Amino acid sequence: MEGAVKVFKSMVGLYPSVGTKVLGLVFFLALAIVGNKVICGWACPFGALQELIYSIPALRKIKRRKPPFWLTNTLRAGLFVIAMLLLFGVVGGRKGFVVYHSVNPFNLFNFDFDVWTIPATIVAALVLSFVMYRPFCQLICPFGFLSWFAERLSLTRVRVDHAKCTQCGACVRACPTTATQGLVDGKVFSADCFSCARCLNVCPEDAIGYGLVLSRRLEASQPGQVLRSP
Repeated sequence: MEGAVKVFKSMVGLYPSVGTKVLGLVFFLALAIVGNKVICGWACPFGALQELIYSIPALRKIKRRKPPFWLTNTLRAGLFVIAMLLLFGVVGGRKGFVVYHSVNPFNLFNFDFDVWTIPATIVAALVLSFVMYRPFCQLICPFGFLSWFAERLSLTRVRVDHAKCTQCGACVRACPTTATQGLVDGKVFSADCFSCARCLNVCPEDAIGYGLVLSRRLEASQPGQVLRSP
């Protein structure tokens, strides 16, 4: 999140070097290209907290919500645009106001709660995690928004063999977001896929797997196993 925001903060003079901040963002985006959402899905500490709450076995009977992607991404993109307009002084007439400072959940890890909106954001995100998958990531996170674009270039990602797919919906039901539905439908700009792997073992036709985009086919050694790309 800081990697995404500090680039723009440096452009308005809040940091001395724009180049180093750009390199930091490029590095994280490059990781997102190497592996789909590899940072968000497998390295983000606040993402892990949301994931743990959502995955508590005793809560599986709770009805989970999958908000439509057009709604969640519109909210996330809208906040990003507003943040940039305020940061560059287009709105408000004063450069340097950083919206994301007020909703930064990563302050939890150094117990820095200088404004009340930070703990409020943390509590709201964790409570929502009982019924919604990674709400902060889907609704607010600026790096999540930027890496969503990078997903189109990811070298390794979830893939669907449309020749085998029977549209049974097993993977769609297993997916905590609407990402798998977009992949099955062949959408270019589907919802964020966090590479959570929930869809991989539920396909009865072995039509879904995780592997290199450049590989020509999907293989599974036995039915029910995670599919691998050669």
